[in-house]
Amino acid sequence: MTASTDSRLNVANAEINSIIASYELQIEPLLTEVIMVSGAYMSQSSLSFYMAKLMRVATGSDVAFQNLGGTRAPIMNAQNITVATLYQIFPFDNKIKTTYLTGAQINSFINSSGGAYHDIRDDMSFDDSTYYKVATNDYMFDQTYNPFISGIDSEDTGILIRDVLEQVLRNQAEVYDFFLLTNPVVLGSSYRKLDAFILKSEINQGLFI
Repeated sequence: MTASTDSRLNVANAEINSIIASYELQIEPLLTEVIMVSGAYMSQSSLSFYMAKLMRVATGSDVAFQNLGGTRAPIMNAQNITVATLYQIFPFDNKIKTTYLTGAQINSFINSSGGAYHDIRDDMSFDDSTYYKVATNDYMFDQTYNPFISGIDSEDTGILIRDVLEQVLRNQAEVYDFFLLTNPVVLGSSYRKLDAFILKSEINQGLFI
């Protein structure tokens, strides 16, 4: 059955459209709310390093990695940063995963092209035979050519990297006039989840089928 053979496929479902519209109305204020204003231009590269730092801090890891391909947009100077902005920068629902790798594995990955965007706790050095806690996004973690999947005591935290950035921004907004990558990273549990996540959960559970 295709649109050319069944005219019903060419007509929007009014009930579904109504449901979508109601959720759009609920979500719009959250998406357009200005969380902070940026105090400088931030490239995709600098945001990738910053996300690695946030993942490391959020999980108490020794080192964390972010891929440049997972950071899809820069932040302009004096840009109003909204939740919609965060979706533009990190459009994928990447979650943080952690594992333990040896210093030899970590050093090897850092020296490869895949490990370029990373953040290390207090610029520590890694002993080849010692295990260290490592954090990354689930896309990087699950690639068989990366070392993470062969680590020990691995954990899927379920934390969206985009949520971590939103949390940091909301906390910084209570103290600073502008968002800068050099502002201290403060994490807490006070930030608000988007109603959009509720919608996605309900759809995944088949409530609208």
